[in-house]
Amino acid sequence: MLLGGVLLLIAAGVTLTASNVTLLLTVVFTGLALTQYLLLRKDVPVRAGAAPVAPPRLVRIWRREATPLIVVALFTYFFADVDILMVTPLLASADTAIVGLCLKLALLVGFAVQVAHQVVVPDLADAHARKDHSIIRDVVLKALAFPLAVTIAAIVIVALWGETILSLFGPEFTSAKLPLLILLVCQLARAVFGPNVPLLTVIGAQRQNAALAVAALVVLGLSNLVLAPLYGVLGAALAVAVATVFWLGACSIVLARLSGLRTDAVYLLGRLIAARQAKA
Repeated sequence: MLLGGVLLLIAAGVTLTASNVTLLLTVVFTGLALTQYLLLRKDVPVRAGAAPVAPPRLVRIWRREATPLIVVALFTYFFADVDILMVTPLLASADTAIVGLCLKLALLVGFAVQVAHQVVVPDLADAHARKDHSIIRDVVLKALAFPLAVTIAAIVIVALWGETILSLFGPEFTSAKLPLLILLVCQLARAVFGPNVPLLTVIGAQRQNAALAVAALVVLGLSNLVLAPLYGVLGAALAVAVATVFWLGACSIVLARLSGLRTDAVYLLGRLIAARQAKA
């Protein structure tokens, strides 16, 4: 919807100033929120009488377990905003704007990865409760195709027409094709590694998950301090790549050690090919 709105503004001859784009973003978000409310309102159950009071012991457990979940959620959803804040004192304002645009475009593609991973969480939780690792592998394998297809398609499109797409935001953005490609490859890495982050939560490793998110944030900050001043926008993109690979790799290692599970595409596709060869 946002990209469609931007294209409509361009077609109407409206200048893409910060205020115009901010207003468009506000309208899009408000429209989405209103649509979700109207669609979900009829499905929200109405409880008669006073709501039951949860036992204090359970409340303490829920609050204790909620903290690491909130940390992971903040890291996941506000990654781009935190990174922009990190590079702001290290880069010129024009370069910071380019980094922000590339991050937002990459995360629009990454939304497909996020959706695919979140959709399979209930099935993963059910399979884990039954202690059936084979079902977990099947569920993860089914969640690979869509995000892989979307991220690979986005990389191909930007590789072929990146300058044209970026020129829609201004001529100064056309030089950001390579940084944008690097950030899209980061989203491809998320798709390749699979839903290891939500699966850590499913197996009860919330604290380890939160610790890895904080560690990845530290790696991102240190990488920005080293690479952004040296290579500018390209360095900022490389810093994101370093932090992303560290985060995903560490999550996969911890997941394998705690549960013996692997969610990466290489492993799962290898098992699928081996199984088909065995049947043949």
